[in-house]
Amino acid sequence: MIALKRSIALICVVIAWPLLAAGYLLPLIELKKLKFFTDTPSLLSVIAGLADEKDYFLASILVVFTLIFPISKLALLSALVLSPKSQFAPITKWLARLGKWSMLDVLILAVSVYAAHKSGLASAASQPGAWCFALSILLAALAAEFIPQSPQKTAQSSKESAANQTLSTRDKFIQAD
Repeated sequence: MIALKRSIALICVVIAWPLLAAGYLLPLIELKKLKFFTDTPSLLSVIAGLADEKDYFLASILVVFTLIFPISKLALLSALVLSPKSQFAPITKWLARLGKWSMLDVLILAVSVYAAHKSGLASAASQPGAWCFALSILLAALAAEFIPQSPQKTAQSSKESAANQTLSTRDKFIQAD
C-alpha cells in the first residue's frame, strides 16, 4: 500500500513540473478591448509588466506566491517522494495544509476574468497557461496527500493507543471497586 501511494505521489510530481513551467510561459488570459485589440499575457509577462510600471509591491506578491512558493513546494515534494525513507512526515502535513494557499492565484485569476467581463471595457477568457498552472497546483496538493507517513509515527501512535487502552482498563477496575 505504501509503494502504491509513493508511486501515485511520484506520478503527480513528475506531471506537475512541466505543467507549472507551461503555466508560467503560456498565455494566462486573453483580453479583447474594443473588438480590435487583443492581449494574451503570460504569468511571467504580467510580473515583468508590473515591475516595469513600478508596482513593486504587487509584483513581489506575485513572485512570492506564484513563483517561489510553487517551485519550492514542488522541489520539496520531489525530495520527499524520491527519498528512500518517509522521514519527513511533519513536512508532508504542512505541505498539504499550505496547498490551499496555492489556489489563491487561481482564485485571483478567476476574479480578474470576471471583473473584465463585468466592466464592459474588455472581454476576457482564460487560456491554457491558467489551466496548466491550476492543474500543477492541484497535482502538487494531491502528491502531498499521497506521500506515506513515516513508520515511526504509526508505531508511536499504536503505542499511545495501547497506553490509552491500558488506562481505560485500569479505570474500569477502579470504578468496579
